[in-house]
Amino acid sequence: MRFGDHAHYRILIVGAGLAGLALARALGQAGFRPELIEGQASWEVAGTGMYLPANGVRALRALDLEAAAAA
Repeated sequence: MRFGDHAHYRILIVGAGLAGLALARALGQAGFRPELIEGQASWEVAGTGMYLPANGVRALRALDLEAAAAA
């Protein structure tokens, strides 16, 4: 295995919250194959909104998620 061959590294991300999901997406875009696990079987809808400052929007753009977040 070459040092730069990212697809062979195993990366486990524990927690599918906002940070875990963003990390999994970023690692996937960089050529890694992360595995994401979550302890909760399902999420309840809270009926709340989310405030995203400018740096949050830039992060969504970098992850190609801006349109999905706006939906």
